[in-house]
Amino acid sequence: MSLVTIKQLNKPKIIPVRIITSRAFKKRLTVAERDAIRASTDPYVKDIWFDLNDSGYVDLDDDDLALGIAYVTNYLTTIPSFQNANVMTVINPSTRLTELLINGDEFEKYNGVL
Repeated sequence: MSLVTIKQLNKPKIIPVRIITSRAFKKRLTVAERDAIRASTDPYVKDIWFDLNDSGYVDLDDDDLALGIAYVTNYLTTIPSFQNANVMTVINPSTRLTELLINGDEFEKYNGVL
């Protein structure tokens, strides 16, 4: 059995930021990704983009969000980058999804009413 020190008791708990502003989420996308999404004619990609634009915040734990962003990242593997037509906008959708859904920080945190 270990003893808890005063320092350990006073240490603030770090609470991960899982609700961020929609602007912060969109800033996580690269210019090439945003460009490809805006130019998309895919109805699902367009719907997901419009939902992001209409909401004030993004809940990174929301299953529907994760499914939607997984769809978008998979879609982006089929779109050549505007910067280099020989390279797809997203190369590894699984890795990109993980990067997009990572914990937020204090600058991304949504502070409004849920």
